[in-house]
Amino acid sequence: MLGGVCALAAACGGNPGPPETDTVNVCQPGTLRCNAAFMREVCASDGTCTETEFRCARSVAVDDETGGYCITKGDGTYRCSGGNVTMPLPQDSYLRVQTSASGLIGLTADGRLVAPEMSLSSDLPPAAAFRATNMGGYHTICALFRDGSFGENRSFPAERGVGVEFVTIPGKFSRAFCAYEGLTVGVLTDGTLLSSVGSANPGGDDWIDVALSDAVYCGLQATGEIVCMDPLLTCGSTGITPCVGPALPSFTGGPYRSVTATAGAACALDAQGALTCLRYDGAPMLADSGPYTAVEAGLSVVCGIRVDGSVACFRHGGDSPIVNGDPGIFVPIELPFGSDW
Repeated sequence: MLGGVCALAAACGGNPGPPETDTVNVCQPGTLRCNAAFMREVCASDGTCTETEFRCARSVAVDDETGGYCITKGDGTYRCSGGNVTMPLPQDSYLRVQTSASGLIGLTADGRLVAPEMSLSSDLPPAAAFRATNMGGYHTICALFRDGSFGENRSFPAERGVGVEFVTIPGKFSRAFCAYEGLTVGVLTDGTLLSSVGSANPGGDDWIDVALSDAVYCGLQATGEIVCMDPLLTCGSTGITPCVGPALPSFTGGPYRSVTATAGAACALDAQGALTCLRYDGAPMLADSGPYTAVEAGLSVVCGIRVDGSVACFRHGGDSPIVNGDPGIFVPIELPFGSDW
């Protein structure tokens, strides 16, 4: 069982992977790691650890519409860059904060969703995770609730005269979220995959995680293997978003513990915490040994939480929610938050 960041990855929207592969955060002499209180520790040669004053990151969030990204610390504080934000979140303890084209969205420690610039349905149950994106012209918070239910909170512009509506997606889920322009996907509690793509749903009942964007669709099996399916609705089928190649990504290493996607790449985290991102024709775009405990991607950005509790982010070309042509390779982003983040 991983301590610190990894122990809460699933609650923050990630998936910690098969328990038998949880070796990333083992205390090694001279290394830094995060404890269960999200404080950084220095590991000594005798195996003991000394706590420092550095507060570790709890979660990272990347908006697949704007490419904005947020870091949320273990004490509930956060920093964000990008998006379209005019109002801060009210003071609270947050598990996850995401920026968006319609402001900040936060998930509090007691499961409340907070979005000052959006309308929220009343009496939502406590949430375990969420992702927010544009869903056909209206901004939507897609929430996985602590009882396993999943639904979409659709916030409409004032001129529509509707305000807000909530749509429940049938089933009980262990992992579920939305992607840009009306795409939804989830891992049901029986291990099957369910997505809005219909015929693209693969069979089997051993799925534990899934990556989805407008042109990327990959699933992680309980064995730690990643299977990428035919690209989604617009890749190669509309003339707007041609695929970069006919092949599918092949993650030959592993076992893997999580998978995520930008608009043009599939990214996977293996059991040792190494991050690999491949273009959808299989060309390599990023290989970083980390080690990382959790990663999330969206638009052209992927961010990861290092074992020491700090965060690294990378960006590729093609800054659009719908991939168009060759996205190039990932390059590091200089985070604007200071050394204590």
